[in-house]
Amino acid sequence: MLMEKIQQDLVVAMKQKEQLKLNTLRLIKTALTNKEIDLGHPLDPALQITVLTTLKKQREDAATQYLQAGRTELALQEQQELAIIQQYLPEPLSMDELKIIIEATIQEQQATSIKAMGQVVKSVIDKTKGRADGKIISAEVKSRLN
Repeated sequence: MLMEKIQQDLVVAMKQKEQLKLNTLRLIKTALTNKEIDLGHPLDPALQITVLTTLKKQREDAATQYLQAGRTELALQEQQELAIIQQYLPEPLSMDELKIIIEATIQEQQATSIKAMGQVVKSVIDKTKGRADGKIISAEVKSRLN
């Protein structure tokens, strides 16, 4: 379904001569196709989100590095690509929603100390697949278990 949507949007971008969008959609499609080839089977939605999240993080990192190097035009391009990639990712969770999931997971696992942090973080990441940043999850779990 995601590949079909990307293909449709790719055709629209081609017709409207939106070069940045066209290039970014090609990048997404290639990344998804390469992952399918690597695994030898079609990607389920969770794996598609994982691939898109990886692309998102790459763009964020690149934009940060370009800004630090004073290359604002390249940083802007990365940010524009990031905006396009984010259109295909699920809506991010609010901080309140994330805290509720973390609290529920801590209760489920009966975690009481920092020793259980790894298991709790992994479980929360699985539950929020692509809808919350791992660094934020880790920080919230750590503050809750301290």
